[in-house]
Amino acid sequence: MQGETISVLVVDDHTLTAEMTSAWLHNEAGFRTAHAESVDSALKVIREDGAYSVLLLDLDMPGMNGVEGVERMVAANAPGSVVLFSGQVRAEGALRAIEMGARGFIPKTLPLKSLANAVRFVALGETFLPHSFAVSQRRPTRRKAQSDALSPAEMDVVKGITRGMTNKAIANELGLSEIMVKAHVRSICAKLNAANRTQIALTAVMQGIG
Repeated sequence: MQGETISVLVVDDHTLTAEMTSAWLHNEAGFRTAHAESVDSALKVIREDGAYSVLLLDLDMPGMNGVEGVERMVAANAPGSVVLFSGQVRAEGALRAIEMGARGFIPKTLPLKSLANAVRFVALGETFLPHSFAVSQRRPTRRKAQSDALSPAEMDVVKGITRGMTNKAIANELGLSEIMVKAHVRSICAKLNAANRTQIALTAVMQGIG
């Protein structure tokens, strides 16, 4: 992905939001962008332009039918990524959307520079869930049993993963080698019965261990 232009399609029935988000990403962050104001118009744009690297999809929009519409958009934009782009999404809705192929949830309240970083992260094939979302959805009653299985260093890595950070970024922040971070990720997967980083992030969100 490095050196390639990331194409972004913003799909939102709030015209001002769609236009402003698209324009900022294009002008300030160097993405190739377009916007659409309905599911049907988004499908038309994709048919004409081909799949976009990342499709920012408002969940609360006519024609979406809730998370059921996510699967339709994921199929239409393949092999590009689709990520929820909404003001607020309940944990159950976000997890259901991820099961249908979405690459996580980017809140509209995210600062624009952070939005650009989140889009780049999703374009790499990763799943993004904001740290604030993880904190708000924690279930404290299960926290102790889960966290006891992880070492302090592994807990730090989990926190980085739930913030949408790459292994390299986590390594830089914690003063570790990237190889060591990868080793921690493998250990965390084993302890949490997770297959990958995405499942680590989901476990952290739902059980409050990040």
